[in-house]
Amino acid sequence: MSYQLSRRISQKKDIGEIVRIVYLQLSVNRECSAIWNDKLYLPQLATSGSTQIEIFDLNTETSRLVNLGLLYAAQAGGNIWNDKLYLPQSATSGASNIGIFNLSTETLRTVPLGATIRRSSSLIWNDKLYMPNFAAVNLEIFDLNTEATRRINLGASLGYTCLLWKDKLYINGNNFIKIFDLNTETFRTVSIALNSPVTAHIYDDKLYMPGYGDNIMGIFDLNTETFRTVTLPNSIFRHKTSKIHNDKLYMQGTNTDIMEIFDLRSETTETFNILQNSLKVTSQLHNNRLYIPQNGTNIMEIFG
Repeated sequence: MSYQLSRRISQKKDIGEIVRIVYLQLSVNRECSAIWNDKLYLPQLATSGSTQIEIFDLNTETSRLVNLGLLYAAQAGGNIWNDKLYLPQSATSGASNIGIFNLSTETLRTVPLGATIRRSSSLIWNDKLYMPNFAAVNLEIFDLNTEATRRINLGASLGYTCLLWKDKLYINGNNFIKIFDLNTETFRTVSIALNSPVTAHIYDDKLYMPGYGDNIMGIFDLNTETFRTVTLPNSIFRHKTSKIHNDKLYMQGTNTDIMEIFDLRSETTETFNILQNSLKVTSQLHNNRLYIPQNGTNIMEIFG
C-alpha cells in the first residue's frame, strides 16, 4: 500500500529554484540510494533488527516499503546492473555479505564476500563491482557473473572516493591518489596536498575533490596529473550528497543549512542558506531536481 507524503514549500531561491520537503515513511539512517525506472530506492542503514528499503515514486511522490531482512550497513550501495541493485555491507555491521536486490521482483538474496571490512564506495566496470576498502589497503573485485570475489593490495590505507576515467580507477587517500589500471590491474600513486575527501567528481578531464571540514577544493588534472586548489567560501563538511548539473557542482553541508553552488567554468561559488540543518549522506539527481534524504529523520529535501 502506498503512503501519501505531505509536503510544503520551505524557501525560494533568487535564481528561481526552490527547496521542498516531503515526508517519508521511515525515520532511519540512509547512506546510499539509487534511481531506477523513475523510482528512488532508499535502503535503511542499521546494525541490528530487520531492515527495509523505501521505494519513492518520483512521479506520484508516494512511497512503499519492502523488507530486506537482516541486511546491515549498506553504505557503498547504489550500483545497478542487469536490473539488480547491489548493496555491499560494511564492517560496522559485523557482516561480510553483499545484498542483491532484484528490482523487478523486489526480492533480496545475499552472497558472502569473505571479509568483514569497511566498504564506503563502489562502482561497476566490465561486469565487475570494484570496492575499495576504506581505511584498509585492499581493492575488492566482485565478478557480477560468477559472484566470486578477489582482492588486490594497493599498499596504503584507502579513502572514501572511487571514480572511473579512461579504464582507470582513481581512489583517494590522505594526500595521495591511487591510479588503478583496470586492464592490467596494476597501480601507481600520485601525491597531492589534500586530506582524503568524502565526495569527488570528474568533469571535463578534471577530478574535483571538495574538502571535508575545510574550505578547500582540490582539482587534479587527469591528463597532466597536476594538482591545484581553489578556496571555497565556507568551512563545512561536504558529504557524498554533492552532484554535478549544468556545469555546476552542488554541495550540501552536513549539519548546516548551506548549499554551495560551484561554477565549474569560472571556479566561483555561490552560497545559499536554504536547507535544513541536518545530517545528509546520500542524494540523487533526476529531471533537474536534487533529492536529498536526511539521515535519522523521515524528511527528504527536494532542490530544484
